[in-house]
Amino acid sequence: MADKKPILCLDLDGVLHSYTSGWQGADVIPDPSVDGFAEFMLQAIEHFHVAIHSSRSAQDGGVAAMRQWLWRALLDHTELTPEEATMSIEQLQAFKPWWQKEGG
Repeated sequence: MADKKPILCLDLDGVLHSYTSGWQGADVIPDPSVDGFAEFMLQAIEHFHVAIHSSRSAQDGGVAAMRQWLWRALLDHTELTPEEATMSIEQLQAFKPWWQKEGG
């Protein structure tokens, strides 16, 4: 049976990566994650196929830098409380695009 998880697309810069240093090149991602990143991501991957995109993806070294940053950011955060583990996932699962909402 095929996996029926919905896809959740996220941008890297300013969404997962704090982007406080601004653009420094496709392969340079110096800043930490945003608050709650790891807790959110660990729950999201249980319920969604998570796709992370960036303008970096089309440039040399961008995808490799994103992968390295993501792994490092997740490894930096390994302890979760039960409250953090259920962060907004119900809201994401209930999300409907404008064209599927009542009156849309």
